[in-house]
Amino acid sequence: MRPVKTTFPAFSSGDAVQTEHFRTILRKSSSAGPFNDKFFEMIDKRRGELGQLQRAIFFLQLPTFVYLVLLLTGTDVNLNLFGITAGKNLREAFILISSALGLWVTWIGHHKGVLGNMLRSNNDRLAKGDAQKATFLNFAYGLDFSFLVGPNHPDWNLSRWHLIWASLFVIALLALLALFVTGVGAVHIMTLLEVYRHPNFSPLASGITIIFVALTDIITASSFALTSGVLPYRSSENLARLSRIRETNPEKWDQLITSAVMNHRKKGFFRRILGRPIIRLDP
Repeated sequence: MRPVKTTFPAFSSGDAVQTEHFRTILRKSSSAGPFNDKFFEMIDKRRGELGQLQRAIFFLQLPTFVYLVLLLTGTDVNLNLFGITAGKNLREAFILISSALGLWVTWIGHHKGVLGNMLRSNNDRLAKGDAQKATFLNFAYGLDFSFLVGPNHPDWNLSRWHLIWASLFVIALLALLALFVTGVGAVHIMTLLEVYRHPNFSPLASGITIIFVALTDIITASSFALTSGVLPYRSSENLARLSRIRETNPEKWDQLITSAVMNHRKKGFFRRILGRPIIRLDP
């Protein structure tokens, strides 16, 4: 039988953990120190510049995307981008350029996200524990978004019409996002298949193109998962509580261990072999 399980997953996003880390730093510093208003004005300005750069790169990638779509449909097209007029013969080159720009956008998005978390932590400090003030400041800096705010009047509540329009908005937005992701993903995969089946230069050049694009996709997906995705962190809170129980109440400790082992023995063969006894503690 394997040892007793003492760590359990605690789910959170990388952005939330990073924001809390920045809050801890700010709690130890005064507003008169290096983290003053001028410092955060500089951060907000830098974040705005990164947003402008993101939009510029998007408008650079858009013609390339349209070009690839037209090529998939069999349309003869000449694209002029970066001063280069290209037909189908430069497809691989534009795919590499588009992937490199996507990688650049990923780095910009990560940097912009870090700066946003700094501003969010400062807003929490300025709000001094008032959730409404913190939300107000986050709206002002463009860190949060809300299209439906409840009335402040004590006798007013949202009506059925608000819920209907809000539901329609959410459904339409999700459908639009699903359509966008499906369309872009389909063009992405079909383009790589075309590069593999009908290389313009050589099989080696096509292979390098596909590998480069796949690596940029992995980097982009990993960056998103580590920053915005909700991932499990290993929590040792139960282990700390068990250590205190073992020191202060040995009888309860023995009961917990005995109960965990007996419950584990009641499991099926494969669950016993692959799993470990779990000690259940009251919240």
